Amino acid sequence: MADLIVAHQDALSASPVIDRVEQAMLFEMDGEDLPVTHHVGEVKGIYLREGRMKRGHYILGHKHKTKHYMVIFSGKMRFLDGDKVVTITGPAVFTCEPNARKLLYILEEVHGMNIMATDLTDVAAIEDELVEKSDLYTEWKARMTELSAASAAQLTDHQNEPSV
Repeated sequence: MADLIVAHQDALSASPVIDRVEQAMLFEMDGEDLPVTHHVGEVKGIYLREGRMKRGHYILGHKHKTKHYMVIFSGKMRFLDGDKVVTITGPAVFTCEPNARKLLYILEEVHGMNIMATDLTDVAAIEDELVEKSDLYTEWKARMTELSAASAAQLTDHQNEPSV
């Protein structure tokens, strides 16, 4: 059976350092969204968010509004817990406190999952209910959407040009 670890991250969540780290990750280091698989509606009241995190990557999570579980099936990661560094090797289960943000460093590829309580079944509505996305992330996401739209428009324009 996996150990149960309670992660208290209020000091990290309130830190202005997090804003600077997030800005660097998104705008200076070509940040990207972590691909996730959503499991919703299969069991009433439970939402699962599953992802894989690559070795050597830094991951900065969104602030979650509710207490929830994090399960690490495999892999190894390190993160800040208040003023100390915690290393977790899967398999492990721990709780994440509300309003916490985790800054992770992935030591070995991690396969993990958040387990959250909600009666909603629409992923966008669930994220609105459970996750608080920072202003920096929202700005970055809007820029990426604009760039994607501009790139798609350019590609369409070039495809419609007569060939010689």
